[in-house]
Amino acid sequence: MNVFSAFTNTMQKGIIAIVGTTGVGKSDLGVQLAKTLQGEIINGDSMQVYKGLDIITNKIPLNERENIPHHLIDFLEPHQEYRVTDFTKDALQIIDDIHNRHKIPIIVGGTNYYIQSLLWKNSLINIDDREISNIEDKEILNAEPKIVYERLQEVDPVMASKWHWNDTRRVRRSLQVYLETGKPHSEWIKQQNLPEIKASSLRLFPRTCIFWLYSDLEVLDHRLDARINRMIESGLFEEINYLRKNVRTGEIHTPFGDKDFTHGIWQAIGYKEFEPYLTAIEESNDASYLNGLKQHGLESMKAATHRYARTQVRWIRNKLLYKCQQDSLNNKCDGHSGDIIIYLLDATSLETWNQEVRDKAIAIAKGILDVSMSSINFG
Repeated sequence: MNVFSAFTNTMQKGIIAIVGTTGVGKSDLGVQLAKTLQGEIINGDSMQVYKGLDIITNKIPLNERENIPHHLIDFLEPHQEYRVTDFTKDALQIIDDIHNRHKIPIIVGGTNYYIQSLLWKNSLINIDDREISNIEDKEILNAEPKIVYERLQEVDPVMASKWHWNDTRRVRRSLQVYLETGKPHSEWIKQQNLPEIKASSLRLFPRTCIFWLYSDLEVLDHRLDARINRMIESGLFEEINYLRKNVRTGEIHTPFGDKDFTHGIWQAIGYKEFEPYLTAIEESNDASYLNGLKQHGLESMKAATHRYARTQVRWIRNKLLYKCQQDSLNNKCDGHSGDIIIYLLDATSLETWNQEVRDKAIAIAKGILDVSMSSINFG
């Protein structure tokens, strides 16, 4: 076995996840870790799965990927739906392939429930914070209570027998679990309540390292505002108009039109915020009016991005961090080792980002994955 094979074998079955708000350098850290640890990146951002539209989805440019393989990015048409269950299935297959080639999977992205779905088998049941993505599913959930109940009886008679048809909250919740995951709510509960299934066995990867890149939010707000200005200079309006035009001409087929901002790529921040301005350009030559709409769209996009960053922080604190703590406590009670630990890295200052984020993350990852680079001669 050569030196490189010996090195990579020590890391087999390990996984790294990088989480944090938009604009803190997750993609950059992923590339740096992949270069150092012979890893490959799996995109964990629900908007970056779509082809093109690189500006509005903030994809890392090709020239900045440094020839590191990036998976599950830039492969879906704008009209296609992609559920968390689709992501989990695809990502697990890719992770298995990466492990079989003795490399390290590095999950990078801001869609935190995507990443959580990869780390624990039962986490898909926690869907309260997400919008139902399929238009037909949304219609059935918003139907009359008896219709919703009848549908639940068809797909999950066990749960239907537990609820009165008029207990709309519980009935819809059970049906939503089935619609989002493809598995009956009763099966999820059965799996979670089996006494022989411990938290450690519900974890998909025993050697997991999570990096949480955090920035002071006021500092981050200014950074995000500057990024939005650069996005406009780089052609954001042209990109949005291209999408709008293709929907109207039928090049892009969508069952919900280009003004339903709750599905697919149309959820990306910036599309709905500038839609009134871009529509007005087609109908008016009043420069003052158009400039007002443009400025309003710019302010709305910046405000929405600030809110999104705070939503991401709340998810990590209240969902992901709590899950890791719960997992750690269960392992200690059961006598298991190998906790999933989140490492907080300060990404506030761009001037010290390399020292505070890149260098620390590399050192930690080597230790977690039992890698000793100093003992290996690459010459």
